[in-house]
Amino acid sequence: MDSDGFLLVTKKKACRKLNKKNEDQISTSCAMDVSASKIQRNINIAIKQLKEERYINNVLQQLSTILDGKKIVKIKCFGIGHFGELDGNGTHQLALLLLLLKHYKIEATIKEPILRQAEIDFINNNFGCKYVAGSVLTDVEISESQKDYVLFFVPHGEDLMYNEILKTHSSENQRKHLILLGNILDDLSVSYKDFSQFTTWKKYYDTSKKIFLPNYNGCFGAFNNTCIMYN
Repeated sequence: MDSDGFLLVTKKKACRKLNKKNEDQISTSCAMDVSASKIQRNINIAIKQLKEERYINNVLQQLSTILDGKKIVKIKCFGIGHFGELDGNGTHQLALLLLLLKHYKIEATIKEPILRQAEIDFINNNFGCKYVAGSVLTDVEISESQKDYVLFFVPHGEDLMYNEILKTHSSENQRKHLILLGNILDDLSVSYKDFSQFTTWKKYYDTSKKIFLPNYNGCFGAFNNTCIMYN
């Protein structure tokens, strides 16, 4: 956790173990080859998979049900983790985000303190995406007079992230126009975790409407235990 309280994401598959001849020497390579061309190539493959499985169609259909004729005016993405490796969760999550931006013709900001410069450059060079430095999660994104929706795109985020976002957007109108793509709190996770510091998040999860995302064969870990929440 950094000084601003943004809990750094460590669960994502950002690193790969490389077995060497000496089995006692196992080093961890955090996607060292993160050239722009490699990132673009693997993002393109992920986009193709999301289209071929009609996964993006499913997500858009579910969002359309929630919107009921209204619009998503912006997307705020937090904690996506490293991306660029084809088998990395973040690669497929970012690919889905880019498809959403293209469909809705809107912009998104991405905040993730652990990203490398090559990843930041890729974000800023993609139409509709902007990297935002820092780790503050308390910026107000939904006004009291808001009539359209803001989508918070936080797949596999930490409880602290959800709690801070929801504490900042706590009024009836803000919650009414907030859509959160985030974690499923199954019985096991609730039983073994202490939510005393995340009561806002737990209460929202318990009372919100939910649409559970289906399994995705392109990268099973990218959207497993993920749902879309709204009031």
